[in-house]
Amino acid sequence: MSDQDTASSRLADLARPQFGLFTVEQAVDSGFATSTVNERVATGQWERVGRGVLGFAGVPVTFRRAVKAATMSIDGAVASHESAATLHGFRYLENRPVAVSAPAESWHRLPGVFVHRYQDLSSTWITELHGIPVTDPERTMIDLAAVIRPSRLDLVLDAALAKQVEIGRLIFAFNRLARRGRRGVGRLRPLLEARGEGYVAPDSELEKKYLRFVEAHGLPGGTRQMPAWWEDRLIGLIDFAYSEAKLIVEVDGRLGHTQLTDFELDRWRDQKAAAAGWRVIRITWRQLRDHAGRTRDVLRAALAVAA
Repeated sequence: MSDQDTASSRLADLARPQFGLFTVEQAVDSGFATSTVNERVATGQWERVGRGVLGFAGVPVTFRRAVKAATMSIDGAVASHESAATLHGFRYLENRPVAVSAPAESWHRLPGVFVHRYQDLSSTWITELHGIPVTDPERTMIDLAAVIRPSRLDLVLDAALAKQVEIGRLIFAFNRLARRGRRGVGRLRPLLEARGEGYVAPDSELEKKYLRFVEAHGLPGGTRQMPAWWEDRLIGLIDFAYSEAKLIVEVDGRLGHTQLTDFELDRWRDQKAAAAGWRVIRITWRQLRDHAGRTRDVLRAALAVAA
């Protein structure tokens, strides 16, 4: 076998899982001279499909191939936004533009490709599909909120939650990524609120809201994060404890119960508290925000028992 045949075989093996694509550097590393690369492009045997990216002529042009070419064209680029959503199988997308996220310091532009710049896209949020680096489903859902209409986002979110997106991971991602000024956060937040009893909020944020709530209504704040020892066993920390009234207030910021184990653990703790003579009231973000009067009256009545 000639050197040229050997180089061709190496390049074919390398390009096969890349939808028939390869970089100029990969062609040279396989054994082709730069002049040969230019000659094959000029004669139409190979074609330019991206920045420094080539492909074998005659290979069908598909969406996945176009996305792969875009990620190969910019160092550190990954499929994101609509492209990631399409790869993950999200439904109800209006179109399928090729979109990638690239490092903030990257300045390259690609014809026909939306290039988003990122500063917070670590490997935590990246997976691989069909040999293409892509944002994971939860990160993709958050990114989509910045680029599609709220009415369309509503449909996409419901469909994704039914199949591709795990609600617990989405809450985690939202808490990690949501920040003032981030595009799409304001759109996604009310949609998440509407899908469960309460708000997607870190415990510390919800506890601060509860303390502001009781102060505004002239109610005591109780003992925060009190260790619960019953039957000579520590069963956890209580959000707010009112010892004189033997009342426990737990504030819940999750969208319902995201994991069966969380649900069972909460019920077990409530049962232990009841057996020890304590009452438990669980209050959600939505109750503090939208039903302040009713929540105030419940707390007043519960605290008055000990008066």
